[in-house]
Amino acid sequence: MKAQIETIQKHVEKQKQRFEQEHFWDRFLSHDPTLWTSDSSQHAEIRNRLGWFSLLPKMKEHLSELKAFGKDVAAEGFKHVVLLGMGGSSLCPDVLQTTFGSSESHPTLIVLDSTDPEKILEVQEILSLEKTLFIVASKSGGTIEVQSLFRHFFNLLPKGQNFVAITDSGTVLEKQAQEHEFRKTFINPSDIGGRYSALSLFGLVPAAAIGMDLDRWLDSAIQYANNPQTAIDLGIILGEAAKAGKDKLTLLLSPELSSLGAWIEQLVAESTGKDGKGIVPIDLEPLDPGTHFSDDRVFCKISLANAPHGELDETAQRIEAQRHPILKRELKDIYDLSGEFFHWELATAVAGFVLEINPFDQPNVQESKTLTGEILKEFEEGKDLSSETEVTDHELTAFFKNVGEGDYIGLLAYLPQNERTFRHLQDLRNMLLDHFECATTLGFGPRFLHSTGQLHKGGKKNGVFLQITADKENDLSIPEVRYSFGKLQQAQAEGDLRALKKHGRRALRIHLSNSSSEELQSLKRRIEKSLK
Repeated sequence: MKAQIETIQKHVEKQKQRFEQEHFWDRFLSHDPTLWTSDSSQHAEIRNRLGWFSLLPKMKEHLSELKAFGKDVAAEGFKHVVLLGMGGSSLCPDVLQTTFGSSESHPTLIVLDSTDPEKILEVQEILSLEKTLFIVASKSGGTIEVQSLFRHFFNLLPKGQNFVAITDSGTVLEKQAQEHEFRKTFINPSDIGGRYSALSLFGLVPAAAIGMDLDRWLDSAIQYANNPQTAIDLGIILGEAAKAGKDKLTLLLSPELSSLGAWIEQLVAESTGKDGKGIVPIDLEPLDPGTHFSDDRVFCKISLANAPHGELDETAQRIEAQRHPILKRELKDIYDLSGEFFHWELATAVAGFVLEINPFDQPNVQESKTLTGEILKEFEEGKDLSSETEVTDHELTAFFKNVGEGDYIGLLAYLPQNERTFRHLQDLRNMLLDHFECATTLGFGPRFLHSTGQLHKGGKKNGVFLQITADKENDLSIPEVRYSFGKLQQAQAEGDLRALKKHGRRALRIHLSNSSSEELQSLKRRIEKSLK
């Protein structure tokens, strides 16, 4: 392993020389798309996705408007703000609420990025609708999950003053906001891709709603933007490590920063997972003291200064003792998270240059959306979507025999995302990690379709995917369409599976009668038996 790390270091130094020789920074500042591809058909899109780098001064101009919005939300006495969004529209707000919480007199933010009817009902039950502000967030404005959630909640509460929109100019969502007399519509700059939008209005509007110090937030990001070299170095290291076979970026986070991993996961996976290449982010993996890691890992420890993180330090020491490469970053305080967002955005763009891929598109995300649409059309034409077949113990055993060196196991759970379900699936991850000593991931559908889904289909063929679905004890209709949330999620799962198999991925679906603890424990026992 020592020789491998020394080889990576040599390639990193050569890559730094290449950056100087090819004038990377000057070309980056001039939005030169040929840094990432010679395909002229992609150049216009790349140029129209680099607005995030020069975004911060523009956002400063919105501060008075954002602060007034935040004060208005507090003065209205809203108890909850529910953000309806997916992917880049939802992951940053989730980090903000989890990390900062809500300031005094400001509402609690709930991020709803699921089509699971049981999850929607779970959120709905804690709301006083009249005292809830809904933020409908979608760059394109037509995202099927966001549109479905908006129709559902507007049907329950048809009052425009309880709704706010964040979108690009000219979208169907902007038109809906006008027609339904939303409280406010925020138009985001259109030259920013969703996963690079954390420091745009998609992040700042929810930040204002929960009462964050927006001046301090943006100033911290500006400091990072003025010192880009460490981000460039990180991107080079991650790219070269992936080329050398260390493509599993395992995140080790302070408890206070735990939700940051899901945001990094989307940014890195969706940006780099294409053309048979990619960096596989490993988030929230359960790491016991006796865990042994395969040689395809690079670790990144992100800690918060002046906060107790003894367990995190002990984990890092064990990893170093196994002679795995570990990168370390420390934030002075939680407001440095804005700088960390910028840092990872730039590092990911640099990694794309090293890997020679376009980090600003997501072709396989659209593919899954298209397949979902086709399946829903079949349903609306009267065709039955329920084609679940029992997976035999023999099939399960044969499936896991597919796991080999350099692989990772992905659990794709089309189940309600809550603490109980998460705990059971983490137990399953732990068992698989101990048995195979390979990296594991966990994604809840359809959330991960806007995140790691691109990597699953477009990256290296080193993923082994177990899709888990379940019958719904309760379902919800969706206004204006002929399918329910349960049918929508079912179609998304089927579309995902078809796309995986179309690209030759190793994938198996197990369908449960429900998502209860008993069913999940039974699943774990079945898998445990199949591994013997």
